Amino acid sequence: MAQALASGTEVEDRKRGAAAAPIPPEEIAARFPQFEVTECLGRGGMGVVYKARQKSLDRWVAIKILPPERVGEKAFADRFAREAAVLAKLSHPNIVTVHDFGEADGLFYIVMEYVDGVNLRDLLCEGKLAPEQAVTIVPPICDALCYAHEHGIVHRDIKPENILLDKAGRVKVADFGIAKILAANGIETPDGESMPENATRSVVGTPAYSAPEQKSDPQHVDNRADIYSLGVVFYEMLTGELPGKSLEPPSRKVQIDVRLDEIVLRALERKPELRYQRASVFKTQVETIAAGLGGASPAEAATRAMPNSTPTGSAAGQLDQSAAALGLIKRRWEIVIWAFVLAAVCVEIGLNLNPVECGWIIGIGGVLLFLTSVPLAVLAGNNIGRLKIAAQIVLLNGVGVAFIGIWSAFHSSGLPEPWAIAISIGCGGGVLYCLNGLRKVGRVESQTTDPMGYVAFFFAVMSGLIPTIFYWLKPWAAPWLSPAGQQFMLWLTLLTGITAVLLGFVSRKLQLGWQAMVIGGINVAIWFLFFVAGRISAVDGGSFDTPELLQDETLEVQRDGGIACRLKSSSINRTGRSLDSEQFNASNFLHVQKITDDQGSPLRFDVETGRGDLLRYHVWLASPVPPMGSVTHVSEGTMVGLIHAYGEPGVFEYSMDHSPGYDGITHRIERHKLPAGAQLVWKNSADLEEEKVGDHVELHIDRRIPRAGHIEVRYRYKLSTNQP
Repeated sequence: MAQALASGTEVEDRKRGAAAAPIPPEEIAARFPQFEVTECLGRGGMGVVYKARQKSLDRWVAIKILPPERVGEKAFADRFAREAAVLAKLSHPNIVTVHDFGEADGLFYIVMEYVDGVNLRDLLCEGKLAPEQAVTIVPPICDALCYAHEHGIVHRDIKPENILLDKAGRVKVADFGIAKILAANGIETPDGESMPENATRSVVGTPAYSAPEQKSDPQHVDNRADIYSLGVVFYEMLTGELPGKSLEPPSRKVQIDVRLDEIVLRALERKPELRYQRASVFKTQVETIAAGLGGASPAEAATRAMPNSTPTGSAAGQLDQSAAALGLIKRRWEIVIWAFVLAAVCVEIGLNLNPVECGWIIGIGGVLLFLTSVPLAVLAGNNIGRLKIAAQIVLLNGVGVAFIGIWSAFHSSGLPEPWAIAISIGCGGGVLYCLNGLRKVGRVESQTTDPMGYVAFFFAVMSGLIPTIFYWLKPWAAPWLSPAGQQFMLWLTLLTGITAVLLGFVSRKLQLGWQAMVIGGINVAIWFLFFVAGRISAVDGGSFDTPELLQDETLEVQRDGGIACRLKSSSINRTGRSLDSEQFNASNFLHVQKITDDQGSPLRFDVETGRGDLLRYHVWLASPVPPMGSVTHVSEGTMVGLIHAYGEPGVFEYSMDHSPGYDGITHRIERHKLPAGAQLVWKNSADLEEEKVGDHVELHIDRRIPRAGHIEVRYRYKLSTNQP
């Protein structure tokens, strides 16, 4: 630590010869009564450093006394005051803080933060620094340089002695601007013009770490000289030696990632214009590779160098991103596996979802997302940007599949309500898991621009585009989608709007993220406005431009539990073209033997197995139905499995849920004729009206149900033992 704080340039010292012995701490204490000076930490070309306790604030500080033999130059006091004031304004977690400066009894001093730890030279000399640790030390140094460069300050003397690590592994850079303070500024040039403020008359810095232009043309040194010096330090950390005149790539000297060669060699370009122009670019390149390398952190290296010390437990903030990126790389195959699983789920949904066209959209979409994310994840190598995109695609696919699961659970006929609720809760948990994953992935920094803002904006645009195409322009889109398909697209609008809001919130630091939140929020609000308006209209008995549909069903219950049924139903042709056939789904407990038109003429039909417990009926109409025309057919058949024994002998229960349709208000009429002599025991609704007709009990229900509405019919009856 002594050399870390007292280090300095060597060129002038060699010219001046051996310097006088440092002033004893007792004499320094007499000149600085506000400090309790305890020891001399060391000396170097930049001055002598003492450890002291500031009495008023009860904190440890380091006092640097600039060498008296080097401050006797003309106008030094003015230059010192000006430059030290600039240094005192630097406030960055990776820069040693300057607390105070001034002059006392002819001694110019700087009071600095005391860093309890080791310097990089100590680690290099003790051989306790691995290449994996070197790539995590460079980024915080770049942060410090970038901050100073933005404030117009060039360090000029980056070397291992000026790079400190405290016990927690935090990296700090010392002696910013000291070289410039000790340089001869403001010297008159031969033609009488003043040299620029940033110019120096003599070479400052340590020759082995100085950029070529710092030696040959010190009047024109800029931030790229610090980048060169950091390149030398990086080379030394990786190989254990300084670069020679014949520069060899580090990978030829030690076993390291060959991608580091390009980074180091570019930083060591002799021409400034060929180097990294900004420290931030240098940092990004190193971090990309650091994410793929394991090993201990600088905190562990610093702890090993100080065996009697114990880490404070606060990890270096600069290492968090590397650790997160490394975790993303290690989960590459998890990304691939989940991509495959979600693609398989999408295909399964696509093959069974009704309406068919929506199933095709989901199935093909899942396959496309799979074909996009898997190559990105497998071929990304250690490219964090590509891995982030692959992970985000898979997580977004997971959100979509979970929402589809929720939608399907509540729109699947025959699925018990407890199961639907359980499935929805599970899918809701999946949505939260994926959104949390998106948040974590979004926090991993990469060289590639974070695409989250663009993804959020895409969903925001789609939340407005989908209803525009499939609602306002439905006559154009209708030939490709059935009414149920158009209804599905409107629900998809809500999904994309909510996704845009959530992703926009995750990427709210980006302008596109805020825009996505606003656009998605507006579209979601409009959706709910139309939804509520539609519900109110449905309650009042009207529904914009949709005619009322009819479902008139007569059921005759047999003593053996079978049911003879006759169903008259109507629908609207919304496809935009004439239809000569139609399709409808029915549960497999309904066996249709005959289908006729509303005039009683038989119609030809085919039956095929649908998804789950559904059968799909394809009916050929007697005459084509024009667009927006009404088509009515009558189905006759039997139902089985709807009546079950309940409780005591002779008591049976009928249970049936109806979701009439997605195409407007449905006028639902049901007539239930119980077996002769049967006695009604219980019914679930006052809407079920009971009537005695001869020796039969009949139940009637007559209700208008809004689009995608729901009705449940349940009753129990007891058979008479006197009937055959």
